[in-house]
Amino acid sequence: MKKILIPLVVVLVTLVGWVVGLGAVQPGDNSAEIAQYLSVAEQQMRLEAYGAAVACYERVIGLEDTLAHNQLLAEAYRRMGRSKQYQDVLEEIVFKFPREAAGYETLANHYYEVERYTDCVTTVTDAAKAGVRTDRLTQLYLWCAYRYTLVGESYEEAHCFSGPYAVVRVKGKFRYLNESLAPAMPQLFFDAASDFTATGGVTVEGDSYFIDEEGLKYLASDEPYERLWAMSENRAAAVKDGRYVYVNSVFQPVLGPYDQATSFADGVAAVRSGDQWTLIDAAGTQIGGPYQDVKIDEYNYCSRQGRIFVKTDDWYILVDSSGKRMGQAWFEDAEPFFTDTWAAVKQDGRWGFVDGDGAIVIEPSEAYEEARSFGGGLAAVKIEGGWSFISKADNVVINSMFMDAKCFSDNGLCPVKIGGAWRYIKLTSRP
Repeated sequence: MKKILIPLVVVLVTLVGWVVGLGAVQPGDNSAEIAQYLSVAEQQMRLEAYGAAVACYERVIGLEDTLAHNQLLAEAYRRMGRSKQYQDVLEEIVFKFPREAAGYETLANHYYEVERYTDCVTTVTDAAKAGVRTDRLTQLYLWCAYRYTLVGESYEEAHCFSGPYAVVRVKGKFRYLNESLAPAMPQLFFDAASDFTATGGVTVEGDSYFIDEEGLKYLASDEPYERLWAMSENRAAAVKDGRYVYVNSVFQPVLGPYDQATSFADGVAAVRSGDQWTLIDAAGTQIGGPYQDVKIDEYNYCSRQGRIFVKTDDWYILVDSSGKRMGQAWFEDAEPFFTDTWAAVKQDGRWGFVDGDGAIVIEPSEAYEEARSFGGGLAAVKIEGGWSFISKADNVVINSMFMDAKCFSDNGLCPVKIGGAWRYIKLTSRP
């Protein structure tokens, strides 16, 4: 611990002599000596002579190292304006008294005040590991665990990150952004763009083709395609003459045509013929259905985490990528899974959440007017007309009342709507 610059012996001898007289201190009588130093320290604190107070408190701790005495020393440094020394003492308190809640609370509160939110979360987590839990620590955790900043520019439309990039719309055109929210392919804009796996499917002036990470045309066809999505399972969904087909890695049509088709993921895709949906594998073999509807996300996937919501008998149910039903619950509505294993579902007019087995993990609540599936441990919920975010403990951890919100990706970025435009928020601290 850093010492005050005033010579300790001079300060102690002089001050204690002034107040009580050195002769009053009896050999081996620590309690009397401690009382004398505490009295001098209290006097010096009143007089705002904090250097002398620090010296006295350090002497007291040398005689009797208690939580209370360490707290007095910390407070002297705080009032002295010595933030570094104050923090050092608080950290030492937690180290020396690992079962005492007061030490964790004071240190966590200090980190919160100086906006070191990740350190605040770590302190609360360390307290919990030591078996120390208080309402104040819980409150500080909720204030600090999911801090965020607004990043990037304003966009007319913004998608979640899927793979290395996110797709946004600017002045009616689409482009890819990297995780720094800089254009991944500068100067390149598209009429339509899929998510990006090894390549991305884009459309420019009615011509659809695949591009590589430099934005160069990677694979094209002599035959015109009106729309194209990313390649997966050696299959990419495409639109030709208003019908959906699947093309392979050399742009040959191999499946279709259909009235609608999703991209492949987890070895499965959903296709629609007329008013009936079915699930198919990469060979085009039906593995599930027919269904009335299939839930599809903004990048044209029906399957994430190997789970799919399909509609049968006017209700949505959950199935896996082989078409097997998961759980026995029925839902009025549902949101596709994203990067997490919990998805938003609607029952009796209320939104809640299920896990990958179809079991309810957060009971449907009247408070949630709408909901998105979990991503990165958080889910967007609409409460009283505004969008906030909850944790898996069903606590509101980001209460910002956005106009709209989507899902967090694993990189800590999430699109939100503010003032009529889309922005991204980025988590600056998390558990």
